[in-house]
Order: sequence, then C-alpha cells, then structure tokens
Amino acid sequence: MIKDLLLVIDISTNDDAIVAAAVRMAGHHQAHLSVALLSVIPVPDYTVMVFPPYVTLDEYREKAEAKERSVRDRAARAGVDVEIRILSDTARVLLDKTPAQTRYADLVLFGPPATWEDEWLRRRVLENVILGSGRPVLSLPLDGTVPSFERAVIGWNAGPEATRAIQVALPHLSAHADVVVAIVNPETSADHHGSDPGADIACHLARHGLRVDVATTTAHSGAEAEALRAMAADRGVDLLVLGAFARSRLRELILGGVTEDMIGTVATPTLLMH
Repeated sequence: MIKDLLLVIDISTNDDAIVAAAVRMAGHHQAHLSVALLSVIPVPDYTVMVFPPYVTLDEYREKAEAKERSVRDRAARAGVDVEIRILSDTARVLLDKTPAQTRYADLVLFGPPATWEDEWLRRRVLENVILGSGRPVLSLPLDGTVPSFERAVIGWNAGPEATRAIQVALPHLSAHADVVVAIVNPETSADHHGSDPGADIACHLARHGLRVDVATTTAHSGAEAEALRAMAADRGVDLLVLGAFARSRLRELILGGVTEDMIGTVATPTLLMH
C-alpha cells in the first residue's frame, strides 16, 4: 500500500511529465505527495560576484519559487495535496541532505537525466538515496509512464539486495499480478540459486498469490542490464524490480554494473532497492 510518495526534482523546466506522473500516482493511491525541490547554489559566497552575470541568492530563490508554484498548481488542478520542501545549498551539502528527506516515504520517485538541469547531481543524489535512505526508489521513464503494479520483471541473482527489492515490491504488486523472475547467466550453487535457479523464489512469490514464470538468459559481462531491459520489453511489463549495488559503489563505478547502467535513462519504470 502506497500512502506516502516523495518526488525528488531540481529547478529544471523539462520535467512536466514526471511531475504529472507523481501527481497521478498520488491521486490513484490516495497518497500524500511530498516534493524535495533541489536548488543548487554553486559557490558558498553567493551574495556577491565580482564578474558578470553578478548572480545573487535572490535569483536562485526566484527560480526555486517559480518551480514550486508550477508544481503546486499542477497538483491543485488534479485535486492532490502536495507538500514542497525547497532545499537550497551547495551540491555537496545536498548530497547529504536529500537522503534524510526520503526516509519517511513508501516510495521515492526520480525522473531520468534529461528532466534535470544538473544531470551529475541527479546521478549522485540518486545513488546516495539508494544507498543511504533504506527506502525503495522508482526511476521513471522520460514519458512519465507509471507502473500498474500488475505486470513485473524481477531481476533475481539470489543475493540480499534482490531479496530486499522483492520484499519492498510485494506490498505494491497487485493481487494476482503477473511476475517474471529473470535470471541472467544462472549458475547452480548451494549458497545462491541452489540446484534449480529461480524455483525457490518462484514458489515464494506464488504463495503470495502472484502468477509467476521463471525466465533465464545469457549475457556477456557488462551486458546484463541490457538483457534485463530486453526481457522487460519482450514481456510487455510496466515494472522492473532490481536489487541495487550488489557490488560496492566503487567497483560499480570502475568496473561497471547493472545498477550503474539502470540509474540512467530507463524505458520501463524501475524499482531499485539496496
């Protein structure tokens, strides 16, 4: 059950579809909608600049307040109450502040990089929220498609992150939802998949009333994320569920990984949980 939604955005004007999606989800679930509106102040001493364009704090405040009015107006037209918190600070401080805002939400929503004014900030904040909030993140596609929670692909590697992702997804999935347990490069082992990869987790999900299929595929190293995307597209689902950062953040950054690939632009709404 979703009763608290939090949307994380910045002052970009390119996120209308994402804001509309958050408002639509809140209305559908009769949930409270909160918005963390990030406004980056580029330098600590922002009151006076020596050279043009003589940027002042007032200009940042005006941009943030204009964005707040736009979001509030959209929510009001849909009959949805919204709480907006403007977080204005340097990027470094916002990276620490934002995860604290997300701990009181059932689901944290992010739009894709193209909907942010600062794509670097979006990636770093998203990573910090995934790793530091203890809450699931729903990454939305550019068109603002929201999941029905009736058809999902679950990326399963039998690890603790994937287990937690399933745990947080279960309350949101519709009764009798169609679920595909997707396993890339399955290997039998006593401490992970067991002798029949996917069989045990499929039984667990079926006991919750879900209609479950197990699908396996192979992919070269570094192409696992693309294999999962292809499976989601082939199955026509509207939700992809993944455990995030099964490897350390540094290893993902240096060597690549499914999470680093998936926190960019997605075609299918993607639920991420560490």
